[in-house]
Amino acid sequence: MLGGVLKEMVEVSDRAEVLEALRQIGTRADDKIDIAEAALLLAASDRPGEPLEPYREQLAELAEQARAGTSSTHSVELQVKALVDLLVDQWDLHGDTETYDDPRNANLMHVLERRRGLPVAIGILWLHAGHAYGADITGLSFP
Repeated sequence: MLGGVLKEMVEVSDRAEVLEALRQIGTRADDKIDIAEAALLLAASDRPGEPLEPYREQLAELAEQARAGTSSTHSVELQVKALVDLLVDQWDLHGDTETYDDPRNANLMHVLERRRGLPVAIGILWLHAGHAYGADITGLSFP
């Protein structure tokens, strides 16, 4: 996880600060990167001046709800069901099949606002929720 250093450093998406935070992320080992925070900073680079805190609050809320929804079981099947209930039913996260090529579908800020996005953006939120409760979850890279 990135920890509080970057989060305290970049509160509003000032492009220079965002790019510096992304450079710092780039020096970390893959397993030490908070992918949701990195995606949020990438989104912020496209929306200068946008406060980051509302999006971080949403990510924190998603994480807390994932922990709460999975805390009563060690069953992988029930944990997956809890994540589906959370992300699909409660948060209404879906791929954007109507305007798939809309650039907003790749920007995590827009995805959090619209609850629609590209599979990779939605996948980042699945990873974030899974990591929140300690799941050994990894994204795959394939065409």
